[in-house]
Amino acid sequence: DRLANRPALKADIEAVFAARTSAEWLEILAREGVPAGPIYRMDEVFADPQVAHLGIAVETSHPARGDIRLVGLPVTLTRTPAAIAKAAPDLGENSDELLRELGYDDAEIARLKAERLI
Repeated sequence: DRLANRPALKADIEAVFAARTSAEWLEILAREGVPAGPIYRMDEVFADPQVAHLGIAVETSHPARGDIRLVGLPVTLTRTPAAIAKAAPDLGENSDELLRELGYDDAEIARLKAERLI
């Protein structure tokens, strides 16, 4: 029963939030002591001064896309530092290798591909 009015409530909330810009809402929420922050589009992430200040942006090279920036690791550990070694693989790039590690042989992998299961 809790969700019975959810569509109407969602529509009402969206109408209220649509009446002002994100910047205006962030100012109002800050003034009222409500912790809040912007939700960025991908093209806005690296433009945020806090992202630059914290050094969150990590540059790496991708075989198909060239030099790219990624969001780095969220924490910095002094005794066990971590780093991004390379860009994430493309969809399916490591499938054969992973399936072999799970015990599949080349014939089984070929069958899965032929049946469009991977």
